Amino acid sequence: MSKNRLKIYYTISIVSLCFAVLGFGYNTWRLEQSEHNTTVRTAAFEVIIAIAELEQNMFAAVYDQDDAAGSPRIGWVKVGLIEQLSVLIDPKVEMAAEQLKQAWANHWDEITNDEQALATINERISQLQSELKLVLKSLN
Repeated sequence: MSKNRLKIYYTISIVSLCFAVLGFGYNTWRLEQSEHNTTVRTAAFEVIIAIAELEQNMFAAVYDQDDAAGSPRIGWVKVGLIEQLSVLIDPKVEMAAEQLKQAWANHWDEITNDEQALATINERISQLQSELKLVLKSLN
C-alpha cells in the first residue's frame, strides 16, 4: 500500500468515526428531549384532568349545595395533586399551581357564600390553564 493511500484510509476512518460519534450524540440528545416532552405532556394532561375535577367539586359545593361531592377535602386532594404534578412541567406552571394552592387555602371555606372568593380561585385556575397551554404548545 502506498503512503498516499494509507493517508486517505486514515482520513476516511477518522471522518467516519467523527460522524458516528456526532450521530450517537445527536440521537442521545433527541431521545432525552423526547422523554422530557413525554413527561411534561403526561403531567400536563393529568393536571388538566385534576383541574376539571376541582372545578366539578367547586360546582357541586357552590351550585348544587352537595356536601358530599362538594367536600373541601376532595378539593384539597385535587389542589395538592395539581401542585405536585406541576413540578414536572415548568417553573411558571409550578408558580401558578402554588398560587392556586394559596388561593384555595385562603378561600376554600368561603366559596359557597362569597362570590369574590370563588372568583379568586377561578382566576388562579384560569392562570394555571393558560400556563399549561403555553407549555404544551412550546413542546417540540
